[in-house]
Amino acid sequence: MDYAFCKAVNAPSMKRVKRSVLVYDIFCQWIKHFFRRVNHSPYLSFPKGLKLLGGIGDFHVKGHVEDCFPRFYLGFLIGMGIIDGEILETLWSVLNETSRSAKGSTLAHRSEILDDHMNHSNWKKLIGMGKWSLNIHPKYHSNAWPVVTLIRKLKRANDLLSSAEDSYRKLSESASKADLESWRQGEREAQQNRERDVKSMDYFALKMNEGES
Repeated sequence: MDYAFCKAVNAPSMKRVKRSVLVYDIFCQWIKHFFRRVNHSPYLSFPKGLKLLGGIGDFHVKGHVEDCFPRFYLGFLIGMGIIDGEILETLWSVLNETSRSAKGSTLAHRSEILDDHMNHSNWKKLIGMGKWSLNIHPKYHSNAWPVVTLIRKLKRANDLLSSAEDSYRKLSESASKADLESWRQGEREAQQNRERDVKSMDYFALKMNEGES
C-alpha cells in the first residue's frame, strides 16, 4: 500500500496538485506511522508541499470505533460531496447472482466465473462512458460527450437537493441566531485544525446526555 500510494502521488500528472485525498478502508490505522515509514525507506517518497487528507468509505467507517466517524467520514471532508468511497463493495449485490453457478464449481472454474462477470462489469462501464450527449439543464447544454454515470448521479442529486434544503431550513429556524453562529464557528475551527490534528473533528461527534438509571 505504501509503495503504490507513493508512486501515485509522485506521478507526473500530480505535479500541480496541492491537496490529495486518500480513501482507504483502514486509513485511521495506516496513516499513523506512514511518514515514519517513508522517511526510513529508500524506495518511498512523498512530494513536498502536498497536503494529505484521508477518509474511510461509507461501508466501512460505520463499523469502526466511534471516534473514526467524525474524523474520517467523507461527508465531513470539504469538497468531497456526497460519495460512498467504495468500489468493489458496490458490486457485491450483482456478483451474488453468480452464486447459483459458482457454488457447485471447482475452485478453478469458480475463479473463472467470477473473473468473467467482473470483466463484463468493467466492459459495461467502459462503453457506457460518453455514449450519449444529454440535455439535463439549459446551462449545461453543449456538444460535449458527458459521462453517463455522472449525469445520472447529477440528476439524482438535483432531485434530493430540495428535500435537503427544506430540512436544513427547518433546522435553522428552530435554533437561535447565537446557536447558529456558535455552530458555524465550531465547524470552521474544526476544519481549519484538521490537518494539524484530526481529533479536532470530534466537534462533529454525536453528543448525548445519558438518562438517569
